[in-house]
Amino acid sequence: GESLTARAADAEEKLASLQTTFEETLTASAEEAARRATTIQSLEEKLAQVTAETSFELAAAAERYDAAEKRLASSAADAETSKRVGELESELEDATAKAAALRESAEFAFSQADRIASLETSLADATARLEDARDDASDARTAAADATGKLGGMD
Repeated sequence: GESLTARAADAEEKLASLQTTFEETLTASAEEAARRATTIQSLEEKLAQVTAETSFELAAAAERYDAAEKRLASSAADAETSKRVGELESELEDATAKAAALRESAEFAFSQADRIASLETSLADATARLEDARDDASDARTAAADATGKLGGMD
């Protein structure tokens, strides 16, 4: 019976040792879990901070991108405007050259019209003198015929 009692005492010691080991392990595990929870909380806070900073940087980058896009669009519009101004200047130069050519043609036409009017006046004067000369010639013929008739009647 002693050996059974000794075995029971030995088992109780082992059980007490196991219980102590279990409690120590449980305490160590709880402490490790607490450290890990603290580390996780710290990492979560850092992640939140990095996320906020990244979000801020992304928002700032998006603003810079939008501003650059607007500047690019503005530059493109300026380039298009400059191109259109160049085209309009070229059209204006062409129109000015055409107007100058038309003005020269009009001036020539006016000078020709003046010349034609002068020639028409001269022609009208010449025609009137010719009519006067015809009348004078007709009068002279009539006078000559009269004179010839008088001479013929003297016989």
